[in-house]
Amino acid sequence: MRRQKPYVIFLDIDGTLYTTEAGIPQENIDAIHQVRQEGHMVLVNTGRSYANIPVSIMESVPLDGAVSALGSDVRIGGEQLHSCIFSPDQLYMITEYFLSEKRYCVLEGEEEVFVINPRKVDSKVPISSPDDFVTLYPNARINILAARGVVTDREKELFGDDFFHYQHDRYYECALRGNSKSRGMEMIMNHLGLTRQDSIAIGDSLNDVDMLQYAGLSIAMEDAHDKVKEVCDAITYTAEQAGVAAALRKYVLEKEYSYI
Repeated sequence: MRRQKPYVIFLDIDGTLYTTEAGIPQENIDAIHQVRQEGHMVLVNTGRSYANIPVSIMESVPLDGAVSALGSDVRIGGEQLHSCIFSPDQLYMITEYFLSEKRYCVLEGEEEVFVINPRKVDSKVPISSPDDFVTLYPNARINILAARGVVTDREKELFGDDFFHYQHDRYYECALRGNSKSRGMEMIMNHLGLTRQDSIAIGDSLNDVDMLQYAGLSIAMEDAHDKVKEVCDAITYTAEQAGVAAALRKYVLEKEYSYI
């Protein structure tokens, strides 16, 4: 029987829809086209800021919206439902600290991406003074940072209660408390007049756990973190093997894929 209500499908980007090394499998793009043609909606749900979503995704993948910067920026159908950005004082504090410590840090925003202590080759906008966001970029709308290495005790103290972070293998990401991937999903579903049972989420890393727990159907990538697999209803192929396409074809298009 054909489903009466559409699914709203939320896709993590890195390690799920896309990898830096392999890009986006054409199978994923084709499957997204197919589910949208059947009336379902597809959005990315990512730790990346909106401006830091790869151009290859924005230009080739048909999307209905985006939850970005760990839920700090929520958009659907060209409308921004939610925006939460760092204050001028917070930007000054962060910039002053990372400059003084000579630590590599990326400040991601809604329209631009900045970098502190850049590598020799870096396409991001360099920041050289704590005053740059006052004098040079006063309209910058920054909503997440990513810093190389492990978050230090000093940094935890610096961020205090205003921020939360996720530690990954080689870096950590940090956003303002009160935002999350699942809260962004909830905003979208409420806006559409649908329930969480009408949502599907696919992801692979620790910052996807709350998104997956919220979804009516949760799907982990084959190489996902063990804690991610523990909270999911199903497992699909890896990103390189077009696991998103496999999951969409089985659970949305209801085509037989015996390997998941």
